[in-house]
Amino acid sequence: MNDPIRRVRRLTDLVVPYLRRVTLIVVSALLLVGAAIIVLTRSDFASVADTLLQLSGPSLVASFVLMLAGAMLASLRLKMVAHDLGYHLSFRDAVSALSLGQLGGILFFQIAGQLLARGAVLSRRDIPMSGTIVVTGYERLAALAISLILAVAAAIYLYGHISIDTAAGGILILKIFLGLLTVTVSGAVFCWGALMVQSLPQLSVRVLINLARSISLSLVIQAMTMAAYVVLLKALVPEFPIAKLAAASALIMFAASLPISFAGWGVRELSAIVALGTIGVDPDASFAIAAAVGLISLLVVGLMTLSTMHHHHWPAAIKPAGQAIQFDFGALLDYALPLVAATAVFFQVFIPVNEGAINVNLADPAVLLGGSLFILHNLKKGWPRWRIPYFEIYVGLATLLIITAFLHGLASFGWTSWAFTNRMLGWFVLLAYGATGALLVQRAGRDGLNLLFDTFVAVAASIVVLELSLLFLFYSGVEFLDSLSSLPLIGFSANRNAFAFQLLLAVCLAFALRQKNSAVLAGILCAGLWFCGSRAVYIAIPVVMVMAAIMGCLPLRRMIAVSATAIAIILFVSFIPGFVTYLLDAPALGSAQGIVHQIISPSAGDDQHIKTMLDGWAMFLAHPIFGAGLGAYMHREVLAGTPLVIHSTPLWLMAEVGILGLVVMVAPIVRIFWSEVRKVRENDTAGVALVLIITAFAVVCNIHEIMYQRALWLLMGAALACPPRAFVSSKAKQQ
Repeated sequence: MNDPIRRVRRLTDLVVPYLRRVTLIVVSALLLVGAAIIVLTRSDFASVADTLLQLSGPSLVASFVLMLAGAMLASLRLKMVAHDLGYHLSFRDAVSALSLGQLGGILFFQIAGQLLARGAVLSRRDIPMSGTIVVTGYERLAALAISLILAVAAAIYLYGHISIDTAAGGILILKIFLGLLTVTVSGAVFCWGALMVQSLPQLSVRVLINLARSISLSLVIQAMTMAAYVVLLKALVPEFPIAKLAAASALIMFAASLPISFAGWGVRELSAIVALGTIGVDPDASFAIAAAVGLISLLVVGLMTLSTMHHHHWPAAIKPAGQAIQFDFGALLDYALPLVAATAVFFQVFIPVNEGAINVNLADPAVLLGGSLFILHNLKKGWPRWRIPYFEIYVGLATLLIITAFLHGLASFGWTSWAFTNRMLGWFVLLAYGATGALLVQRAGRDGLNLLFDTFVAVAASIVVLELSLLFLFYSGVEFLDSLSSLPLIGFSANRNAFAFQLLLAVCLAFALRQKNSAVLAGILCAGLWFCGSRAVYIAIPVVMVMAAIMGCLPLRRMIAVSATAIAIILFVSFIPGFVTYLLDAPALGSAQGIVHQIISPSAGDDQHIKTMLDGWAMFLAHPIFGAGLGAYMHREVLAGTPLVIHSTPLWLMAEVGILGLVVMVAPIVRIFWSEVRKVRENDTAGVALVLIITAFAVVCNIHEIMYQRALWLLMGAALACPPRAFVSSKAKQQ
């Protein structure tokens, strides 16, 4: 009986590594093709060849020297990290481990191949595989921290210089930093701070010095690679400022470092076109520079590998284990990445490019890495037990639908960068959000789910408090806060309806968690919903409350407490500033009547909103079965000079993927809802959250296109990965 199972497992062990490699090669190939298509639509490969020929010999040599110096410093960092963790490693051993590790990542798999190659080298120096994993984790964590910080800073820098009115003095950047500080402090104080303090290893002055040294080296290494990009770019586009070129290079470097491609190929070229396109660099130049950097990096790795071959010296002595730092870096990432995503998902940035804008979220870098880690964790041991059977099949069918619809559109009306970037690639970003939410739940179970939900609710409430505080102070006479306050509230989402939907999701979680202070938090969030002025959410919130009462998580007393808290906050912010200005004998900057008028006044885009829905219905009638193709409506509107999307998720799906696509997308949502609503007596946080989230989505999506709201997928992924109580109980009994 066991023999067939063993044979299957052996076959799986043999096949899976090759599937991993093939998958990465296919992903890289697809991304390279996508980048090539973008170049061909703007110019041609002859222009790329001419661009490469424009690179002077000195610039290529300087770039090579900079990248080689960065690789040498990376070897030094590996040697020092090994020493910090209790292992002696010579510099030549470190060079060998680094170069062969990078070569293994290129030939086999970016993370697994690197570990296997490094382990083979370091085992000859009596360093166990566990030591290799810890050393690599420590080293990569330091590098990741610097890369992530530089990428976020670069995104904010480029956004500020492109979209901020200079007359405002960069006030929006100040508000973003204020918001990031607020949500970080809120999350640390109310959610994950105590856990982080308990989990971190004991810190001493020496440990802090070693950590600072590793981080400093990582910063210098990143600077070397960034300088290599800038040197090559300056040779092609000398008129561009170095600061902008360096910022765009930081985004490219971070994207290329993610373990989702074959040695960074494809991701590097596509991200170069996007990042450099934001500052006006031509696609052919961007593609050429990225390809040149990739080839130079391969040359550096090859030369380093050749230089360390056939050397023999003594094995390394291992220090006593007590001197090594024992810390689970894998657990740190499994916790940190989803919590960073739950915090940063509220910060939305629209970066202009040549044909519109790219929708970028500050949580995107964290979820791309989190989604990759989730796949790595589950490739060999199998996917987690989702709350509905065959969930992977539903995801696969939806992914196939999106790709097919894009190809359908490509064949029907040609290439559109919006459909490729925002819709098709955006779909994989959404899957990464769902996988990142599941990552924490898979690591910590229900405790992880509650921690993620608590963080999301606390962050949402802290943003509302910040926004209402700024609004209150402004109407109380603090005039210089005019640029920092806004009405209706938009948070950091650049759109009041998007921010309102995020707050509505937080309300759903506050109800599902049933904590003592959740009534106060839900009241703060509901007050924020009022000041957002989203009429779709005004309709959705009573429906969500009724469903929460049916699910047993919102009894009458709690509902009254939530409503009373929200009304008190609304009245305080609306009326008290008038009394303050009266007492101070200061000019009134607003009134309660004016505030209400600004909130509920009709939007200037209502006519366009209705037009898109009527047009979507007409497009569906013209293409009822398979739809008109992904991006068809945007393509038509761009040609007409007014880029618009269909402001209804069902109508958008019907128009562009047809009734068949609508069924593929809606079927799993209906199944999840029906499966969970029948378990009303189980009082399961994950199940209740799914019911309330789907209820909120079902109401709002009819009036707005919100399927690509990232927070929705993060929370749904976490809840779906949390096994039902019945499964947990039966598993506990078996153990």
